[in-house]
Amino acid sequence: MRPFPTSPREVLIGDAAAFVGITPRTIRHYHQVGVLPERERGSDGRRRYGYAEIIRLLWIRRMADAGIALDDIRDAFDGPAPSGADGEDEIAGVLARLEDTLAAQEAALQRKRASVQRMRTLGSRLGLLDDLVSNRLAGAPEGSLRQNDLDVLLVTERIFGPLGAAVQAGRFIALAADPELRAESDRVDAAE
Repeated sequence: MRPFPTSPREVLIGDAAAFVGITPRTIRHYHQVGVLPERERGSDGRRRYGYAEIIRLLWIRRMADAGIALDDIRDAFDGPAPSGADGEDEIAGVLARLEDTLAAQEAALQRKRASVQRMRTLGSRLGLLDDLVSNRLAGAPEGSLRQNDLDVLLVTERIFGPLGAAVQAGRFIALAADPELRAESDRVDAAE
C-alpha cells in the first residue's frame, strides 16, 4: 500500500481511478478531452487528486454511464454556473444544461426522422424537395413526372431556392399534362 501524500485529502491517479471504478488511462483521456482539468504535478512528478476532482470524476462516470457524450458533459461543466452557485446549485446547473443539450439533440433527431419519413412517404426524389415545391407538384397527374424532372428541380431549388423551383415545377406540370408539348420541349432540349 502506498503511503499517503503530504495531504491525506489528496490521492494519486491510480487510487482516484480505483475509487471511481475507472482506469488511470480513462482519467488521462478526460484530461485530453477537457472534461477534467489537469492537476499540476507535485515535486515528485506525480499528480494528486483532491475531493473536488473525485466528486467530478464520479459525476462524469455517472453521466457517461447514462449515455451522455463526453463533449456534452464537458460543455455542461464549462457552461456558466448560476451566480453564487456551489454544491447542489452547481450540480443542478450542470444537470439543467445537460437536459437542455439533450432536448436540443432530441429535437434535431425528430427533425431528421420527419425528413426521412417524408422522403419515404413522397418517394425518395420528390421527398428531397422543399414542401413548397412538392406541394406544387401535387397537381401533376400520377406518374407523369420523370426522374430527370425531379433532378432538375433539386438543382433549381439549390440555385434559386424553393420559390424558383416551384415556378419551374409549374412548367413540368404543364409538360406532363400535354404529351405533344412534352415532345416539343424534349426536342428543343436536345437541340440545345
